[in-house]
Amino acid sequence: MYITSKLPSKRTPIYKSQARYLAHRIHGLERVFRRNFDKPYNPNTGDSKRFWALPEYDLFHDAAYACGFVCADLRPDYSIERANNLPSESIGQESLNGLRHYLHTLLRAERANRMDGYYSPICSAIESGALALVAQRLESDLSLYTS
Repeated sequence: MYITSKLPSKRTPIYKSQARYLAHRIHGLERVFRRNFDKPYNPNTGDSKRFWALPEYDLFHDAAYACGFVCADLRPDYSIERANNLPSESIGQESLNGLRHYLHTLLRAERANRMDGYYSPICSAIESGALALVAQRLESDLSLYTS
């Protein structure tokens, strides 16, 4: 047995405990975001750097990876803009694989933008309600679970 640095596959199962844990981390990140940032989030005032420095950000980020929502064989091509503009119509209707694809794309976009030092797509997902909807569905949408 050994520790690997390889990401899981999109075919790797997600366990109920992983989904609940990620939902818990999403809620924690949202609470801290709402306490610490004025609406709208403004990357030009240093909000991104302050956001990325939050311990809750690291916990969410690590949970998304550890719980199998960022995969080696998924393309980062989910429409984050559509999810933010129409969260109920996109995130609200997705299968577990669709939610995984959305989070995968969101985390990959976050990684690219963080390297550039610009804005956080995760903040936009919090403000739009899309990330909260992911958490809600992971916690309570029985259609995502097998018996």
